Amino acid sequence: MDRTEFDVLCEGASAEETRLLSKLLAEWCDGDERSFPVHLALLTRVQWRAAASVPRSIDQSREILERTFSEHRQHIVGLVKSFEQATEAKLQALEKSQTAQARQAGESVETLRSQLAEVRAVARLMEGDLRTGAEEWHRAHQQFETERRELDTALAAMNQYWDIQQLVFTGLLLLAACGIGLLIGHFVWR
Repeated sequence: MDRTEFDVLCEGASAEETRLLSKLLAEWCDGDERSFPVHLALLTRVQWRAAASVPRSIDQSREILERTFSEHRQHIVGLVKSFEQATEAKLQALEKSQTAQARQAGESVETLRSQLAEVRAVARLMEGDLRTGAEEWHRAHQQFETERRELDTALAAMNQYWDIQQLVFTGLLLLAACGIGLLIGHFVWR
């Protein structure tokens, strides 16, 4: 059995909605399921569905961006923590075996601690850079929207100027043609 446009229109509707749509269709067009009102209703429903999906798509994109930033942040924190844990474990092992090489082990510990401090500082910088990047992206987006609006305004003004210029040029041509016509008429009728 072939599916009609009415079947597509009623897809996902309850039995009561289908009955009401069928009654409305019968009243409008004597039951023709391929008529203009069905096509109009089908097109309207598709447009509503498309319009309803836009906010959901925006929310999904925002959630994906937030999730990606969160994953990157967690990954960096995890790496720093694992590096810190590995460094701390190594420091404890070095402190236990610190008999004959106390001076050398002390220097190694200080070196590792300074590297750990640098890693922490770099991690803080990276976190700050991520936040700054997100803020810069937001500002750039706002600036882009502002510039786009200004360009639209400038384009509208330029189009209006062009229209006025065309109108003035046409008027001057018309005046010139009238003047030439008057001169020719003056000399011909003389």
